[in-house]
Amino acid sequence: MPLWVPTAQRREFARGQEFVDAKFKSFVQSRRATPQESQDILALLLAATDEAGQPLSDQEIRDELSTLLIAGHDSTATALTWIWFLLSQFSTVRERLAP
Repeated sequence: MPLWVPTAQRREFARGQEFVDAKFKSFVQSRRATPQESQDILALLLAATDEAGQPLSDQEIRDELSTLLIAGHDSTATALTWIWFLLSQFSTVRERLAP
């Protein structure tokens, strides 16, 4: 099926993407309206500049936040999977970790 065909699954995905985009936009607008002295990822992205010294656009900030949200949980889940697997294979290490 071509990607331009509006199936129920694609409409549901688009609604979810619009929801996430609206949340990110709300976070960015809120932080710009009331800047905070913090070092969280949003503050760092708002302070970042491109190669020409220009601040990142809202779209660039949204793209970075999306990447961190999606890639961040995937790599953590993969690391934990391997940790549990390796601990199941090495009882001496597992015993040293137990309280």
